[in-house]
Amino acid sequence: MSPERFIPGKESSERTSKVILTLNNVSVSKGENEILSGVNLNITQGEHAALVGSNGVGKTTLFEVITGDEQPDDGSVLVSRGLNIAYVPQSIENVFPKDQEHTVLEYFLHARGLDVIQRRMHELETVFTQQKTGLEAELDEYGELQTIYQFKGGYTIESDAKAILDGVGLPENIGLGTMVSNLSGGEKTKLFLAQALISNADLLLLDEPSNHLDPDSVAWLGDYLRSYRGAMLVISHQPTFLNAFTEKVIELSLEDRGAFTYTGGYESYEAQKAQRDFEREKTAMRTDAEIARLQEQADRFRAGVHSKTSKDRQKKIAKIEADRTTRKRKEKVIRIGFEVETQSGYEVLKTSDLIKRYGENTLDYSNINMDIIRGEKVAIVGPVGAGKSTLLKIIAGVIEPDEGTFIIGNKVDIGYYSQEMEDLNVDNTVLEEMRSIAGAESDQRLRTFLGAFLFSGDDVFKPVGVLSFGERSRVMLAKLALGKHNFLVLDEPSNHLDVASRNSVAHMLKEYAGSILLVSHDEEFMEGIGLNKIIRLPDGTVFQL
Repeated sequence: MSPERFIPGKESSERTSKVILTLNNVSVSKGENEILSGVNLNITQGEHAALVGSNGVGKTTLFEVITGDEQPDDGSVLVSRGLNIAYVPQSIENVFPKDQEHTVLEYFLHARGLDVIQRRMHELETVFTQQKTGLEAELDEYGELQTIYQFKGGYTIESDAKAILDGVGLPENIGLGTMVSNLSGGEKTKLFLAQALISNADLLLLDEPSNHLDPDSVAWLGDYLRSYRGAMLVISHQPTFLNAFTEKVIELSLEDRGAFTYTGGYESYEAQKAQRDFEREKTAMRTDAEIARLQEQADRFRAGVHSKTSKDRQKKIAKIEADRTTRKRKEKVIRIGFEVETQSGYEVLKTSDLIKRYGENTLDYSNINMDIIRGEKVAIVGPVGAGKSTLLKIIAGVIEPDEGTFIIGNKVDIGYYSQEMEDLNVDNTVLEEMRSIAGAESDQRLRTFLGAFLFSGDDVFKPVGVLSFGERSRVMLAKLALGKHNFLVLDEPSNHLDVASRNSVAHMLKEYAGSILLVSHDEEFMEGIGLNKIIRLPDGTVFQL
């Protein structure tokens, strides 16, 4: 009897508690910056876990430690022998194959480890057509290869691949015979996620996998991961997405100096975390009261015959302080708004029959002629590939349209947030990046301003290139806030932000007195902004809110 095929999306009925990954007291520093400190965690076979924590706490670095791309300064990483890990980072620029002269199907065959098997089977089939006798060894080998091919899902890979390509939202014109080299950057990002899903990996490491997906694809991915048979560790700042498939949440915290594990889904994590923080606060208050009582006695007995008693009380206070559990500090949030220096004219933006061409690909915006007035907040939504980012680049003046016109109103000052954040100079420090647009602002004023965006102390001297994507996002937002623009053109500004920062930015935009043109796939983020209208691409449907 041949072994059961490992089917993606098929839920396991034989979940074991075998530990496949262990981190023991792992610490990582980069220069003088401590990224991870004393992290302990276990992942068992088939376990679905989320990795959460604020921006810059070291989540991506932890993934790099697991894959071996980053070596820990202390501690150990234990991985089960033969464990197949599929890692999808936030940016695929450095991991996507350089040789792209393959079809999509060939790319998937390689991901599942089927290409070498298939090649050998074809070689043997050629032998069979040329020689009819004396092939017992070849026939045995072919039979074994067929069994392995079936076990790895070779006979259903085309149907599996089509379902996954559709699920992640790749256009219908991209088929299994499409050359990988012909895909756009966004399409390659989705393809990289798709090949990880189809690889049947024992452990998926997904770093913000929903960032480049539209809402329908995010929902599909949540459902797919819920029934995925292998184990996974997923970084995301979208609670609804995580709640679809997680059964354990691991929180990284610099404050707690390590990782804390919560059993259950994301909603359960939020409830347990709130209760844990409440109990810690109660304990801290009791400790404060005891310290105050002992201090009062120490002060009263400080002089005279009771001085020994005073010293005894001081020793008790010192021991309590050394042993006490750290009070949970209030979560830091961005604490500044977007101001407007000069009010724009009443008409902010008017577009007419815009068209942009990229080779044979034409983006036609003639059915969404926009007329934005002062104070309006407009979102553009639609599937990946519909041209949302390109439209914003035209409005921001980054690229020129091939046809049509757009008019920027009187006294309109555009502040543009690019999804790729290519405006950042990775060689600059955070402070130098702010200085590049700051005019006559003093360094002290800039440091105070950066503090409102959670860059305190020596954080302002970190090179932009070592920051997490979430921290880079905060630098971009700080530059926008410093500019005091009256028209914000924002392309996926919430993509890399942690939950607290995302909610803060949504509130800032809701209170903002200027105009907004926004692209986002984050429905919860958009709900918090107070939009006036939503325009859906590619059909141009307008929803008044």
